[in-house]
Amino acid sequence: MAIEKERRVEFAFENHRFFDLVRTGRALEVLNEQIFSIDKAFYDRYASSPDPDNIVKEWQLLLPILQREIDTNNLIVITQNYGY
Repeated sequence: MAIEKERRVEFAFENHRFFDLVRTGRALEVLNEQIFSIDKAFYDRYASSPDPDNIVKEWQLLLPILQREIDTNNLIVITQNYGY
């Protein structure tokens, strides 16, 4: 628990927190919880409350594949990640 707290603080200030969450497989859990708790007042007042486990989708954690990598790879067909 202490190590996780240290990583949270350290990586947040170095702009690595998101990538650490993706690498450890906790991104969906942490991001959905954080967004839902911050926006709860908005959801309660203006909109129907979303499913707190389904605010951030798994495909939104992916980064785009560089076009040069798609163009230069002759052995297999690479398609761009969904959403880009």
